[in-house]
Amino acid sequence: MGTRTNLDRLLFERHIRQVDLCATSGVARQTLSNAIQGRAVSLETWVRLAHALNVSIAEIAPPEEAARIAAVA
Repeated sequence: MGTRTNLDRLLFERHIRQVDLCATSGVARQTLSNAIQGRAVSLETWVRLAHALNVSIAEIAPPEEAARIAAVA
């Protein structure tokens, strides 16, 4: 099994289905999949996901993504 991302781990721990997070956040399924896999997604996507999960972006984004976001914010 591969390394879990913080977002993947949080969904697992909270028993949140991806389809439910998509509905709550308004993020498309493929975009959520990209975020879970640690791929780059937009700042807006991280904001929507963090808001829907009631966490900070730093808690769910991979470190390199969080650094990229901090550089533009």
